[in-house]
Amino acid sequence: MIETVHKLKASEFNSKVSQYLKKQNLITVPINYDVIKTSHGKQRAPQDPDWYYIRSAAVLRHLALSEEGLTVRYFAKKFGCSKNRGTRPSKHVNSYFSIIKNIFNAFEELQWIDNNNKRNLTQKGKEELKKIVELSL
Repeated sequence: MIETVHKLKASEFNSKVSQYLKKQNLITVPINYDVIKTSHGKQRAPQDPDWYYIRSAAVLRHLALSEEGLTVRYFAKKFGCSKNRGTRPSKHVNSYFSIIKNIFNAFEELQWIDNNNKRNLTQKGKEELKKIVELSL
């Protein structure tokens, strides 16, 4: 667990890291990211044009706060939503695995996370997050 992550609120951390990722051009967003739905429980694509960077920052924050690694299934459940099924009761559905896998692949290319069954931050990833947090304080 990285102690410096607790110095910022979650929303502040996600906005700072997403701005850093976008400004440094570290992650390449998918070509059709403006029309991708994040889950089959959603009716439309996200309205925020930077949603992919914000989702990536949220993934990094969760990895920084976890002591053991986290899986793709964990994030799919975490970023899932309630599906409106009309007159039937709503139920929880997971988000798409492919978006999370693409984010993991981007961070693996940067060598910020390990490629195991459970993903962990590498030392390089921890140093980068500490640097981003210290710049924003």
